[in-house]
Amino acid sequence: MTADEILPSDSAGKKISKTDQCAELIERLLSEGPRSTKDVVSTCEAVGFKMTTIKAAPKIWGSCGPW
Repeated sequence: MTADEILPSDSAGKKISKTDQCAELIERLLSEGPRSTKDVVSTCEAVGFKMTTIKAAPKIWGSCGPW
């Protein structure tokens, strides 16, 4: 499974940035309850996000971890 399959586009059909996709994935993961940083990072990496994107994503909504 890839990030594009999980979070393909916004409601207008436009592609959203990888950082925004990653932030949305993290938000979805955390909506299920607390998770370890290792679990969040490994899930993000498993769908194709690079560590730089993963580190940048929480800054979108003001969270800097730990998750």
